[in-house]
Amino acid sequence: EFEIESKIGGVDVDGKINFCRNDTLLLGLVKPLPSADSQGNELKYTYEWRKDDMPLGETNSEYMQINITPSESGVYTLVVTSWRGITKACEFSRSLDVLVNELPTALIDGERINGFYCTDGDLDIFGNPDMSRYEWTVDVDPSFSLVKTDGDNHLVKSLSELNVTTDGNFVVRLKVTDQNGCQSLEESANIFTAVPPVISAINGV
Repeated sequence: EFEIESKIGGVDVDGKINFCRNDTLLLGLVKPLPSADSQGNELKYTYEWRKDDMPLGETNSEYMQINITPSESGVYTLVVTSWRGITKACEFSRSLDVLVNELPTALIDGERINGFYCTDGDLDIFGNPDMSRYEWTVDVDPSFSLVKTDGDNHLVKSLSELNVTTDGNFVVRLKVTDQNGCQSLEESANIFTAVPPVISAINGV
């Protein structure tokens, strides 16, 4: 009898594995198998990994662990064969059900996302809803950057707080994490700003 351990990013996971695409999954034996049977005969082992009954590689004596980056869900099975010399003694297997979750997509939107923000107003933008975590980064210039990480998809900041006082542009970046714990690639948007015109009185009017 044996068990399979599974790790994602070095962290143990149990039961059905919820896996994010592009992560690497380590599967392997929890502990070494006995080196001899009850009569004291030396035992050797060969290992074969399968996905949905299709071999993932060659069968050999060093294949106790496997690193995989699966793109599709499936059942991963380790088949272990014990040998007494050249005589096959026993074959047994264990399986794990792996569910591969697609990465979410980060989206940035706002009423004036494709227009101009006046420097005396607010940056008021949204990320796509129903995510569990939002990581906003506002890069105004090399000397100033704002990072905001929480469960709120709404980012609102006055441009004066962001040290934006002139015509120009800066970059907002967003990563989102969904309910499965999968993180998106980074999305970015250029924010264009304009100084509002100054209205002066003419001839005392």
